[in-house]
Amino acid sequence: MFIIPQFSERLIMEEINDTFQKLQQNSRGIARSTADERVTKLRMLEQEILRQSDNIRKALAADLQKPELEANFTEIFITLHELRHTVKNLAKWMRPIKIGRTLLTATARAQIRIQPKGVVLIVAPWNFPINLTLTPFISAIAAGNCVVVKPSEFARHSAQIIEEIISAVFPANEAVVIQGDKTIAERLLQQPFDHIFFTGSPAIGKLVMKAAAEQHASVTLELGGKSPVIVDVTADIEDTAKKLSFGKFLNCGQTCIAPDYVLVHSAVHDRLVDALKKTARSAFGDDKKIQNSQSYARLINPAHFERIKSLLDDAREKGAQVEFGGQADAEDCFIAPTLLSHVGKNSDVLQQEIFGPLLPVISFDTLDQAIDFINARPKPLAMYIFSKNRKNVDRILSETSAGGTTVNDFGVHYLQFNLPFGGVGASGFGSAHGHNGFRAFSHERAVAYHHRWSALKLFAPPYTKFKVGLTKLLIKYL
Repeated sequence: MFIIPQFSERLIMEEINDTFQKLQQNSRGIARSTADERVTKLRMLEQEILRQSDNIRKALAADLQKPELEANFTEIFITLHELRHTVKNLAKWMRPIKIGRTLLTATARAQIRIQPKGVVLIVAPWNFPINLTLTPFISAIAAGNCVVVKPSEFARHSAQIIEEIISAVFPANEAVVIQGDKTIAERLLQQPFDHIFFTGSPAIGKLVMKAAAEQHASVTLELGGKSPVIVDVTADIEDTAKKLSFGKFLNCGQTCIAPDYVLVHSAVHDRLVDALKKTARSAFGDDKKIQNSQSYARLINPAHFERIKSLLDDAREKGAQVEFGGQADAEDCFIAPTLLSHVGKNSDVLQQEIFGPLLPVISFDTLDQAIDFINARPKPLAMYIFSKNRKNVDRILSETSAGGTTVNDFGVHYLQFNLPFGGVGASGFGSAHGHNGFRAFSHERAVAYHHRWSALKLFAPPYTKFKVGLTKLLIKYL
């Protein structure tokens, strides 16, 4: 495990090439590992995560001023939950899958064998640096791959802890952490990996896909997008406000499945705005006290602060009303939880993925308007529906598209590891978590077993009238 120093490009490529070749040479041996052997590795990883838990909390505090509860729940617990779920089910996931016979292959036995893809690359983000690095890593190891991990350079303290954890458990010819900036990521993408798992922005996702295409590598893209919320007239407004406030302002809004904007029926618009203000004050304190709250993280760096601040300023200039929050401190990378109403439709905050603590609230009069508003935009990673009307919920689910959806809560579809988690269209493709994460890093190999007698011989040359007639009977009756 290593950090690549600032050497020439030639030396960087030599280091990366050497690392990749060592992993590739070892990958066949790792592919033959049993379920018990992989479980042993995962249990060792679990113990190392627990041993390093205090250091993980300190790293997250240094990178994002992440509150201890958020570090415990969203980073350490969810990672261990993924690991323990995988350990419990791995032997079952690895078994060959028996396949039913068809009439044409009635004399053949068929199965799907689950095999690792080989050497895989995980390019991780900075917003949940422990969780979103180690959960796909767990799936890759469970599937029997050799792995290169590229953590985000923006969360450098967390990246160092990730390196220490992985290097304490895995030899360098099985799993390696390579730290560095986007130049290192670009050089890594030139290697012929068998699979690339990328979590990040849609813009960078396009570059990853292009690089993967050059190497014929399969990809899983976990991207983002503007995840909408629909609140209809039947929703429990107080409950909705509490759940939206938690989901939006968790990690200072830097969450890929965070509610990006709220579409609320005009009849309950004012009630929801008041309830959201009340909830925010209860969670973080009055306006002057928010910056001292121990329950609120910070934006990752000055560049991200400036981007979010510019979205807020643009929204204000175009008529948006700040209902709550709005305070900013560049030196602290702090922008308060901010609630916006009367947002102009040409505002940047309604065009770009926010990925920060700004929540625009927009009213609608008919469900058609809300559905049309969502469908006019790229398909999001997540969608949230708050309603007691089953017909409304079913209609929204039928007439919109999103990677995943939670009804009457925040993020439950992400926490349910028996569900596939992933995007659609601009929000990505491929699935993660649990069995779906294991499958993302596995090749499902089709195998058919047969014997000497085969019906296919009936269709081999010479093509007699009898054989031609037989094919016509197949077309007509089968």
